[in-house]
Amino acid sequence: MTTIASMLALRSARFAALSLLFAAGAHAQDAANEAKVEPMSIGSPAPRPEIEKFVRGAEPKWFEPGKVYVIEFWATWCGPCRMSMPHISDVADKYKDKVVVVGVSDEKVDTVTKFLDTDEWKQKARYNLCTDPDRSTHRQYMEAAAQNGIPTAFVVKDQKVQWIGHPMSMDEPLAKIVDGSWDAAKYKAEFDAETALARKQMERRSAMAKARKAGDWDAIVKMMDEDIAAAPERAKSSMMVSKFQLLLTDANKPADGYALGREIMAANKDNAMVLNQMAWFVVDSARVKDRDVVFAMEAAKAAVTASKGEDAAIMDTMARACWESGDKAKAVEWQKKAVEKADAEMAADLKETLKKYEGGEAPAST
Repeated sequence: MTTIASMLALRSARFAALSLLFAAGAHAQDAANEAKVEPMSIGSPAPRPEIEKFVRGAEPKWFEPGKVYVIEFWATWCGPCRMSMPHISDVADKYKDKVVVVGVSDEKVDTVTKFLDTDEWKQKARYNLCTDPDRSTHRQYMEAAAQNGIPTAFVVKDQKVQWIGHPMSMDEPLAKIVDGSWDAAKYKAEFDAETALARKQMERRSAMAKARKAGDWDAIVKMMDEDIAAAPERAKSSMMVSKFQLLLTDANKPADGYALGREIMAANKDNAMVLNQMAWFVVDSARVKDRDVVFAMEAAKAAVTASKGEDAAIMDTMARACWESGDKAKAVEWQKKAVEKADAEMAADLKETLKKYEGGEAPAST
């Protein structure tokens, strides 16, 4: 049966095109808070978080020797953050005596309290949660490490930063950090290369914004190609998928987009997440005007194969591709398989989709 982690990771991938970023300029800062932060990387000292209020749980005793700390940045408005929270809760339960998990939102106390004070989030968010409305902890960690998107988790042990990334991807490194087998030096080399690329991309935003305003999509594609060529190998696939999405939408170059998609497909035969992300984008995004359903079916089938037919989220995508291709009976069949494979927590949404298929209705595009 599929794990909730894999399903949430794939669901979160569907939001990649939305590029959910913090808008730092929207928050007032006083002169003291405008001091330049020290750059952060793997191995850097972890500053003591400056927390205003704990809304759930209590503030821990920070950075006890040998104990591991997960400091995760999120927001109530962030879809991928909400989708990650049940998995983070499972992590907190699993490592109850060895790992301290703290979720940090930069929203007002009332906003976070109202969100968490429901039966749903009492069950789904079972770890320490706090507010950082003056963004002091955000500056200590997110800005220092050049991290712009949420959710982002920082794993700390012996007051040193061991790992930084999406919380849905932290299971393996966290297990090694806990048992002492984590190779922080190796990961630092990868992280620093990716961070350098991220900083370069941040510097590009002004040029890309100007090109976008002018409708110069060729210039934007050229900049993306340069970034992909310079990127670490493990970062290339996700960047190529972003280019694929741009070509199918704003750039309005579907032929180029699907040609690139087939290149990505050929190079990622074992990467179910990438395959599923492309297939879902084609069949579901309202911004895609030229839907190549044949391509979507091929990508979805490849994702099913790569996941060994065990992932409910991919079967959900397969069902949608069948529906868009006109094979409604197959759509119902695949959706039933998705429901069967899903964990109980996710089955409800999939059952609602199944009802729509059985009633002759397709889910609305997003």
